[in-house]
Amino acid sequence: MKKFNLIFKRFSVLLFFVGTLAGANNLAKAQSISIESDLNSEIQPRMTKSQSEVFITNKEKIANLILHGDRLLIQFTDDYLENIENEIKDKEETVFADVIKSMVGSGIRTLLDNAISISIYDIKEVSYSDGTLEIIDIDNNAIFNDLEINGTYIMQDFSRRDARRFVAEAEKRLI
Repeated sequence: MKKFNLIFKRFSVLLFFVGTLAGANNLAKAQSISIESDLNSEIQPRMTKSQSEVFITNKEKIANLILHGDRLLIQFTDDYLENIENEIKDKEETVFADVIKSMVGSGIRTLLDNAISISIYDIKEVSYSDGTLEIIDIDNNAIFNDLEINGTYIMQDFSRRDARRFVAEAEKRLI
């Protein structure tokens, strides 16, 4: 039962991203989605550290938060995607595991190999306080605050130094 719960927890998070990314990929004509507010976001190819201007990774090495030009991006880390793929491949053969494997199997990287991108012009404020990196959109809604993966709230899992560097760079770009 513990294995089932672990698998279920991991895949419930994936379903959020899969639904978001798959929906946007299926609607190639209109590549925008809604995140926690009326804020429009886009799906774009993942970025590497060398391609981006500011690239921070949370302590659990699950997500990257990126500033590049006039865009803010969030994406799964390569390590996290590899761990998911390995867990799927290594699970004992059960009916549930077979269903999961057939659903996501080798296509998980293809499906999740994207970033969610938001225009910096849709962001009102970026701050770091009490261990939480907070991004507020122009409608005063917090972005990504409720994003929890494996019991970790992503916006509370960046090092203080990285979060402050990210805030300083974001502040330079805000209008």
